[in-house]
Amino acid sequence: MIEKDKSSTKKTEIVIVRVTLQEKERLNQKALRGGTNVSEWIRRTALDKELPTLKSDRHLYANLLLIHDSLKTLRLLLTENESEEAYKNLDLIQSLIYTTIQKFLNQ
Repeated sequence: MIEKDKSSTKKTEIVIVRVTLQEKERLNQKALRGGTNVSEWIRRTALDKELPTLKSDRHLYANLLLIHDSLKTLRLLLTENESEEAYKNLDLIQSLIYTTIQKFLNQ
């Protein structure tokens, strides 16, 4: 089940998407057949939203969402002993954190 929370201000609407673990797994299976994954969907969703920030900050926000989602996935994979996939997610997290730090340093 995908839930959407909406909070509105005068000019800005922020949408927070919560995906249950079962729904995320179902979406991942569906996405694997379609060539994408839930993390990428969350990142693209964040980039598409009208956030009250600059465009570069939207990219930063999207990367932070992707890091958060990857950490949840990594935690699940480590408990299921699927270490190869866990290491791939760990590499993704590491590169996203590095990118995020570089964006802050270059501002």
